[in-house]
Amino acid sequence: MYILGDIGNTETKLWIVSKNNKISKKITFLSKSVNNRQLNILFRRNKIQLNKIEKILFCSVVPKTFSKINKFLSKKVKLKCYE
Repeated sequence: MYILGDIGNTETKLWIVSKNNKISKKITFLSKSVNNRQLNILFRRNKIQLNKIEKILFCSVVPKTFSKINKFLSKKVKLKCYE
């Protein structure tokens, strides 16, 4: 599975994509309120299996928010987030 993300000024969108390029989940949340606690809750609530993630790709216009998400995912998944 892959995580694809678009971080905008107002909201952040995440897509969980299977290996055969089908979107299995779409998650949208506010960019301003991103923190570790919120990300933990978000991934648990949506039942995303972080151990099955192979690649992470983001498009961002908000470097501060990308930095927070990058730190969170790099600790949980042990993969590099590409921007």
